[in-house]
Amino acid sequence: PYIALDCVKASVEKQFEEGLSFEREKFRELVTSEQSKALRHAFFSERQSSKTFGHDPNIKPNKINRAAVVGCGTMGAGIAMNFANAGIPVTILETSTELKRSGLERIRMTYAYSVDRRRITQEKMDRLIGDIRNRVPEIALRTTLICGFPGETEAHHQDMLEWTARMRFERVGCFTYSHEENTHAFKLDDDVSEEVKRKRVEAIMEQQAGISYELNQKFVGTRQRALVDRTEDGIWIGRTEWDSPDVDNEVRITVPGDVHLRMGDFADVQIESATEFDLHGKLV
Repeated sequence: PYIALDCVKASVEKQFEEGLSFEREKFRELVTSEQSKALRHAFFSERQSSKTFGHDPNIKPNKINRAAVVGCGTMGAGIAMNFANAGIPVTILETSTELKRSGLERIRMTYAYSVDRRRITQEKMDRLIGDIRNRVPEIALRTTLICGFPGETEAHHQDMLEWTARMRFERVGCFTYSHEENTHAFKLDDDVSEEVKRKRVEAIMEQQAGISYELNQKFVGTRQRALVDRTEDGIWIGRTEWDSPDVDNEVRITVPGDVHLRMGDFADVQIESATEFDLHGKLV
């Protein structure tokens, strides 16, 4: 890199022919250097490493019908997506349900980003989300939406409403677009009024409230484990393994007067009722 900078400097400070001569001299030095030899070795070694030698050329590779990935961290999630993209059913193994859900959420976010960048189609993402739900029925999927992005039309908004209704995400966040400097979108015209942005967010969240209410009803009559966050007016407030603090659903826990919980405790709760964004139950 430093020699490249020297060549650029020479092209500015020297006469044309003198600059060419300087660059030619440096090229000859570099092409015979140990670093150049090492780079050429690495280049050809990489090409050769994908080839096998000494086997019957008529041997056909076995077809991969199913795959399993142990661990769903950054690398495991990437390997799982490669299999999924190739149309190969893949099973993810993790040490806990929480880690598996976290890994699957990472996969969903990666596919969502790819859709946003037009790297995969909406249809393919829908299919992949369906596959994830079929393999992990208890998973909770979330997404975050922006309303009023420059150029967004009513047709775009209706498409978003239809898509979120079809996907039935367990958790949805929705915000109005903000025209911020030093972002890719700042060079675009902020052509959607604040009132329209707000109404579109309200429409998304109103629809999601109905979806969330229906999904929460399946917890009524079940026992759930909640992480205790705080107390309000004699009611302890916690959250399930599917929820983040402050932004997601809460579990409102009725506790006998002689029992005291602590923030950070886990509590088993018998769910007695559910609203759009809360579960109500008693300590068991």
